[in-house]
Amino acid sequence: MKWLLAAVVFLFMVNSVNADSVYDRTVTVLDKSRDEKVKEVFRDLIAAYVDEDARTFFDNVSEDRFIQDYITFSDAVYNDFRLYDIMQVDYWFEGVIPLQQVGRIVTVRWQERYESLESSEQYEAKGLSRFTFDEIDGKYYLVQVEGNNLFGISLPEWREEVPPIAGQESQLSQDAQSSDDNVVSLPDVQIIDARSTCAGSTMDSVYFDIKNIGNATASGTVDYTVRIVSNLWGTDITTPGSVTVDLSSNASMTVQTDATGAQDQDITVTITPQFADADSTNHVFSFYCP
Repeated sequence: MKWLLAAVVFLFMVNSVNADSVYDRTVTVLDKSRDEKVKEVFRDLIAAYVDEDARTFFDNVSEDRFIQDYITFSDAVYNDFRLYDIMQVDYWFEGVIPLQQVGRIVTVRWQERYESLESSEQYEAKGLSRFTFDEIDGKYYLVQVEGNNLFGISLPEWREEVPPIAGQESQLSQDAQSSDDNVVSLPDVQIIDARSTCAGSTMDSVYFDIKNIGNATASGTVDYTVRIVSNLWGTDITTPGSVTVDLSSNASMTVQTDATGAQDQDITVTITPQFADADSTNHVFSFYCP
């Protein structure tokens, strides 16, 4: 009986060891399979970005689970396609680590080359980025971006959404430098003030100041409209015009327009640069002229 009991114990131990080994191999294979899946999704994102295929690109991004502002991210990517020809993106995987079992964090080092559709200038950027993917119904989707900004390079609001990571590049372009984020070499023209002589029953001119707060020279035509609405006299006057600017970074200029109207009027000045501009949300200035 002793030899039979010993045989049973031995078989149990062997089976236990084999079971652990099979389990370990299964987990290893599953992890490797997940790593390859998430790499393939990243490859699809890069291919769609270079092809400027927004539909395919966002098919690989989860709107519901996106940790950052999804609308800002999508606006930034579409803005890239509007302003640039994405010529080439080279990348190297530096690591894939698990996140809560099924999720994956992919660290990628990359180099990008793109051309301005407005000026035909070519730019180069490089960086180290971290992309977080979540698994939904067996498929991986992008849910967060960190580090140097590979996607959405043209929109300042999105660049502010991307947190820095250790080891990221500090100099990302031959034409533009930044301490922590990917600042594209673009002008950013805005209205910083608008005013008029609001004494008496009429006014003769509207003045507004244009300033370039971007990282490149603002050079070219800026169209503008001045709209004067008088609730007292029931008038609505819109005056279009254009001005040629050549503004270095942080330089400004004053524009004077002829305008007539009565007292008690709302005045809105809108500018439209006819060149690539980093931010279109600062192109309107309104004030009241009593």
